[in-house]
Amino acid sequence: MTEMSTALTELLADQNARLQGLEGLLLEEQQALVARDMETLQGLLSRKVELLSAVEAAEHQRNALVAEITSERDPARAMEACINSLPAAEDIRELWTHLLQALERCGSVNEANGTVIERRRAGVQRTMELLQGDTTSSGGGYGPGADSPQSNSGGREISQA
Repeated sequence: MTEMSTALTELLADQNARLQGLEGLLLEEQQALVARDMETLQGLLSRKVELLSAVEAAEHQRNALVAEITSERDPARAMEACINSLPAAEDIRELWTHLLQALERCGSVNEANGTVIERRRAGVQRTMELLQGDTTSSGGGYGPGADSPQSNSGGREISQA
């Protein structure tokens, strides 16, 4: 049982290190997104794919080890049962807690990055609509007397002006 405790401790420590690396990379990605630095984003993308693959492989190893230690089928309860059955349970629980916190932080940064991307996409979409003479689809502008936008069906696309 001590061997499995050591193996799980090493796996959790490894996963924590990878997730910390992923969090840092996601923060770099956020800065590059805000700065619209496409070259940096391209480099970060390949690193992110490699890191996510390593995180996923470590997750499979951890799940296999937990399955060896406990017969619990529910993943949430399996880890708890595993921790409780091993020596140095408190050390393992602390590593597990740090891992869950790191996952949560990564999820939050990734979600924020998605928001930046969506805002950029919406801005580009709105610009494209304006360049094509469409002032109605995005709710932009007001007509006389602050009415809803008027249709620009008689307008010309900027490319034809």
